[in-house]
Amino acid sequence: RASFSRRSLASPRRSSIELTNLNGPASPTSHPQPEEGSPLLNAIELAGWLMVAAYCDQLAPTGLLPAGTLTLSENPDLWVGAMALLLLVSYSPRLTGTLPDTFFSRHQCNEWKGWMQVAFVAYHYANAQDFYVSIRWFVSAYVWLTGFGNATYFLNKDDFSLARFLKMVWRINFFVVFLSLATGTKWIAYYVVALHTVHFGLCFVSFGFSKLVLRHEEPGSLLRIVFALVYYLIVITVIWESG
Repeated sequence: RASFSRRSLASPRRSSIELTNLNGPASPTSHPQPEEGSPLLNAIELAGWLMVAAYCDQLAPTGLLPAGTLTLSENPDLWVGAMALLLLVSYSPRLTGTLPDTFFSRHQCNEWKGWMQVAFVAYHYANAQDFYVSIRWFVSAYVWLTGFGNATYFLNKDDFSLARFLKMVWRINFFVVFLSLATGTKWIAYYVVALHTVHFGLCFVSFGFSKLVLRHEEPGSLLRIVFALVYYLIVITVIWESG
C-alpha cells in the first residue's frame, strides 16, 4: 500500500516518503498477472499488427477506408460525441471496481493513460482543432504520468543500472521503431514517444545525480526528492532557453 509515513523515531536515518511502485503489484492483494505467451506467439502477434498497420496505411489514402484527416474536414462534433460515449462507457459496472486505497496506483495511472489515448486518436481522426489546447494538456499529463512512474521506481528500488536504462528505452521505442519501418513514417512523427524517451532520460539522470550527491540519504528521503526535482527543473530551463 502506498502511504506517506515516517519511520520509527528510533531509526537513526531520516524520514522517507514511501510511494506506490508502479513497476510492480499495487498491493499484496492484487490479482496475479497472467503468464506471458511464448516468444514465438508474441512475435507472430507483433507481425500481424504491423501487417494491418502497413495495409491500412496504403489503403486509407485511396478512399476505400475512412482516413480521418486525409478525407474529412474538421469535425469537432465527432470528437465531442466520441468523448461523451467514452464517458458513458467509463461508468460501466465492469469498469468501476474498487481498488486498494493507494496513491496513484498502477491501475489508476494505466486507466488514465488509456482514456487519453482514445482522446488522442479521436482528435486526430476528427481533426478537432478546436480542442488543440486540451489535447496538449493531455499529452503533458501523459508524459507526467510516465515520469511519476519512473521516479517512483527509482525511489523504491534505487536502481540506476545501465540494464535498467536500456530496458526502459527499449520498452518505450521498440513498437514505434517497427511501426516506422512498416509504414515508412519517420520516428519523430510519433512525438509522444520522443517526449517519453527524453524525459525518461532526464528523470534517470536527475534521480541518479541525486543519489550520487546525497549518497548517505535514504532512497525515498524528502531531501533526495527535492534535490532531483530542482535539478530536473534547472536542466529543462537551460534546454528551453538555449533552444
